[in-house]
Amino acid sequence: MRNLAQPSSIPQKALALYRGAVEVTSDDALLNFKLAMTLDRTDDTAAEQVALQQVMKIDPTFALAHNQVGYLASRDGDFASAEEHFRLALRSAPGYAEAWVNLAAALGMELRFPEALDAVANAIKLDPKSDQARQVRQKLRDAQSQRCQFVESCIRNTRRSGVLLYAGYQRQR
Repeated sequence: MRNLAQPSSIPQKALALYRGAVEVTSDDALLNFKLAMTLDRTDDTAAEQVALQQVMKIDPTFALAHNQVGYLASRDGDFASAEEHFRLALRSAPGYAEAWVNLAAALGMELRFPEALDAVANAIKLDPKSDQARQVRQKLRDAQSQRCQFVESCIRNTRRSGVLLYAGYQRQR
């Protein structure tokens, strides 16, 4: 019997099988998505992106694909693209709690805390036992609090130094 704790060639075998199946049935969105998720396990992000684009070309409403593209975009720091894909996933599947959590995290990274907290609240309504949603909510609350404390500190310091901040630029008194 094989030791399951040892590295396995299962992803490579699955990858070969999915690639072969996609060659035969290239217009199957689910099959292309399974190929993309297998590529995700092999860390071939470029090929995963190609497979996900194929999924969305076949079925523009495929929520799982949009969620994964959003995840990849957020991982690369492209939070605007991530937000767009999470919202597309939610347009197709409003009950998709994980997409709500991912949207909340992306909005939080853009410091859009009220929207992020609304998104995570939707996730918690859908899945009240979600540890991930509760953790994201707590991190958003902490970040929002720290940002407010930072801004208040900046305001106090700028008043002391005689510098006022207006709409992103500095003006001396």
